[in-house]
Amino acid sequence: MSTDSRQFPVTLIGDIVESRSHPDRARLQSNLREAHALLNAVIPAVQPAYVTVGDEFQAVYAGVADAARASMLLRLRLLGRDQPADTRYGLGVGEFT
Repeated sequence: MSTDSRQFPVTLIGDIVESRSHPDRARLQSNLREAHALLNAVIPAVQPAYVTVGDEFQAVYAGVADAARASMLLRLRLLGRDQPADTRYGLGVGEFT
């Protein structure tokens, strides 16, 4: 076990499940941008949430707790829309450039 006590940033990586078969992909992208704006307003980020390519997105947080809260908030927000969309996530821990 390492004695290094540095806390590394946590990258949240996500995408929309089955986005290619969504009935209104333009609306889906709009909903994702709106959800990111809400997320960025309520959870402090090292790097705010943004769309990277197509239906994929990422953000960087100071710790695991904020990254986990962000994934839950984003998922619930997108599931609660008039045209719900599910999302999936991964977390990466370590130095980034």
